[in-house]
Amino acid sequence: CLFAYLAYRSLVFPYLSYDESGQFFMSKGLNHHSEPFANFGSLADALENNKHYNLDPGGFTVLLYFWSLISNECFWLRVLPMLFFAGFLFFSYFLIYDSTKNGMFAALGCGLLLLSEDITYQLQFLRAYSMEMCGTTSSLYLLLKWRDKLTSGRLLGLSVLLAFYCTSRYSFLFTAFVVGLIVAILIYKENNTRKLRMNRLLLFAFPVLLVCAVIFFG
Repeated sequence: CLFAYLAYRSLVFPYLSYDESGQFFMSKGLNHHSEPFANFGSLADALENNKHYNLDPGGFTVLLYFWSLISNECFWLRVLPMLFFAGFLFFSYFLIYDSTKNGMFAALGCGLLLLSEDITYQLQFLRAYSMEMCGTTSSLYLLLKWRDKLTSGRLLGLSVLLAFYCTSRYSFLFTAFVVGLIVAILIYKENNTRKLRMNRLLLFAFPVLLVCAVIFFG
């Protein structure tokens, strides 16, 4: 109920802040300093403007480019970060539940998160913050869920998830590094040959390193 109330109050707010409007312009291949009534640009223009006017890798800009093709209404634009925020709450709930086996305690934990203005401010904020929050909780949840049986499919799935969220904000690279370090330790402790452990480590590392290289050089 608290989430629904906060979502409603946020979605009906009809204006974008300076940072949010910049994010919107970048997703349209423009920037804060574009001429009034300038034509929207292509996806390549969006990436180019993101490179010069954003402090994030650009994954959210790309998502918003396609998301806003449906509508440019402020209500619709704010749904995108709200979905990531809902994912953040979803994985937060199950992180607590799997640790305590108490649904009431998990719900209370999520309720306490919603009492923090610093957290709820990201619910509708048209930037990549809620995307990063969702990436952090989802990657930690899967790591805890799969740590006892890291099959090759799960390694690849976790790596692709980390690679996707590495495009949210540069600070997520720290989360990816910590998760990767834990995965490397788990692989090292496996009762496998050195060659097989190395192959599994490369399988996990390749998607993340590939995306990081694209971000760094692009």
